[in-house]
Amino acid sequence: MKKESNVVRNWVCFGMALSVILPVVSSFSPAGAEGFNPLDALSKKATSAWKMPEKESCYVVQRQILDGLFRYNVFNNLKVDALTPAVLRTLLAQHYLEKMPADPGQRGSTSSHFKLSATGSGLLCTVHGALPASMAPDRKTLQAFMQNPCFHWQLNLSTAITRFNRAKNERNTKIDLALLARLVEEGYLSAIPVDPGQGVGSWSHYQASRGGIGVTCTRHGPAPELIPH
Repeated sequence: MKKESNVVRNWVCFGMALSVILPVVSSFSPAGAEGFNPLDALSKKATSAWKMPEKESCYVVQRQILDGLFRYNVFNNLKVDALTPAVLRTLLAQHYLEKMPADPGQRGSTSSHFKLSATGSGLLCTVHGALPASMAPDRKTLQAFMQNPCFHWQLNLSTAITRFNRAKNERNTKIDLALLARLVEEGYLSAIPVDPGQGVGSWSHYQASRGGIGVTCTRHGPAPELIPH
């Protein structure tokens, strides 16, 4: 649990910078009886995005990029300040992104169209413009994640399960000890989660959820909704 604890302590140090440069962007929902994949909602939006107007479709892609980049920064206690080809390849290789971003309606390799921005939502497209700030969480939501270790664990769990499912091409119907052990063994988590203040065995407080970020806690409740609706 050392890595997660270090990140929680460092939230306050870089949280305000993230609120401008790398806002939390997520739309998680497990897939019911067929299995658990917290990023299903974003994946479905990406699939249908090609039927949308180009600008709206581009916004879907920008949300996916911000989501993957934010989670990469939190898990690794980093702050990426440029969306370089190397960064995008890392996000793809480590399963923070499902596929290399492509600018809808544009030909050729278009991942270079996406740039970090110091204003608004934190990301823009050189063709279709910036993702509106209204599509990113407000500072109150960010503050909740900075101050609440349980919410932080929920975020780490949803991230770990999503990356694991993508890497293994699996779907999981529930969060149980067997799944958590696999996540730790293969490096997706540094330790079995412990609900803060509840002691050993409190991993069972964390369950898959159809709302929020895809994980909830039976004692502390779900983390805040991350994407405004």
